[in-house]
Amino acid sequence: MVKSGRDGWRARTAALVALGLGAAACEARDTPPPGASAPATSSGASRGGSAPPPPSGSPRAGPPGASVRPACRVVRVSGQVTSAGAELAPGALAVEPVELPPGATAFLKHTVSGRELELAGPGRFVACPEGEEVVIVASGRVTLLPGAGERPGAEVVLATPAGTVRAAGGRVSVGATVTAGELRTVVEVGVGEAWVGAAAGARAPASDRVAGPAGRAVLSRGRSGAAGALLAACERAAAGSADAAAEVVAPGPGLGGRAARHVEARRAARLACAAARAAVELEAEGARESLLLRVRAAEARARAVPAPGGPARPGASGG
Repeated sequence: MVKSGRDGWRARTAALVALGLGAAACEARDTPPPGASAPATSSGASRGGSAPPPPSGSPRAGPPGASVRPACRVVRVSGQVTSAGAELAPGALAVEPVELPPGATAFLKHTVSGRELELAGPGRFVACPEGEEVVIVASGRVTLLPGAGERPGAEVVLATPAGTVRAAGGRVSVGATVTAGELRTVVEVGVGEAWVGAAAGARAPASDRVAGPAGRAVLSRGRSGAAGALLAACERAAAGSADAAAEVVAPGPGLGGRAARHVEARRAARLACAAARAAVELEAEGARESLLLRVRAAEARARAVPAPGGPARPGASGG
């Protein structure tokens, strides 16, 4: 049976939307920062040989049909590291905010990718929210470690109240400090390169690219009203992503360009909301919960999947 012109347009649009949203869902994890080269790997596969077996402690494939929950697993700790009021022991999944006192450290590994990170106190972190390769750094220092988990096209996002840092790999440290009047983030790159984006109201460095072996950049903003300002920026970016999604399914020429704009808008919302989450984590517990509900609502709106001829529906996490 021959489809009508409108039915054919709907089929083509649905296919492009699926492709575009698949890219959007993965782009923050599977698109290298602008100008980034493919990260180096320690396997022999890049030299034409077979890849060696994974090192001890790295995620391994289970039996057919088995699944691994994407999350950050604690490998080892030094000092008293707590989560949800309980001490966090090696082997546990860090699914709740993690708190470290001065001098304490926690070494984490992503259960699926094998990406390795080290947290250092004093600080408060949310590691791998929704299973993503993301760390929310309200305060403290996180270090992305080179080698494990690096793969072409993948990146890690490290978000603070002053801005976000994206890196495909290498050794990248991000330290967030909090004083009575200032939220300050220091980015240091020992190996590789990272891409820095200032949060709403933050002072940005001269260049958004920070490269090793001794790269350094500073982001800062006033503390007063930071959570509200960054949450408003998150919600605006989420609305922009939803508008871009609606444009994708609108009839007319230029569908490829509209889909590309949607991917960019979705990424911008993801980063804005990550920075907002970092600022919200600094709020007192009573206010924090209601603000987190707004962050999550904005994130869900940014991930909404448009359907040709119908309203957007909630999308899968990861975009």
